[in-house]
Amino acid sequence: MGAVSVRSKDDIEKLAMLCRENITTDALDSFHKQAQILNRYVISEILQSETVTGAIRKELRRLFDGLKITDEEVRALLTSDIIKRDALDGDAAKAAKSVVRKAQNAVARKVAKAQTE
Repeated sequence: MGAVSVRSKDDIEKLAMLCRENITTDALDSFHKQAQILNRYVISEILQSETVTGAIRKELRRLFDGLKITDEEVRALLTSDIIKRDALDGDAAKAAKSVVRKAQNAVARKVAKAQTE
């Protein structure tokens, strides 16, 4: 276990979650949820999403006039050369894909609901 520093804001915030008041306010649950979401598997899935690959393609075309590249080519480059293989394969990567898909579906439902109102 690493050393805890009283000067580190991050260490102080983590220790504060162990206080009785924070345990009853679900601070530990929100910290755990955030820790589960912010990992390399979820980030690698987000990098492979249509939105991000489309943005990368548009930026490349804006910077390099006349460049013809598709989203699939960007995604292939990301998965073969940029993102580490262990972030793409295995159980954790499958779980991350599920988490990202659920989040995308939730956002799509919110947008659809807002458009119907």
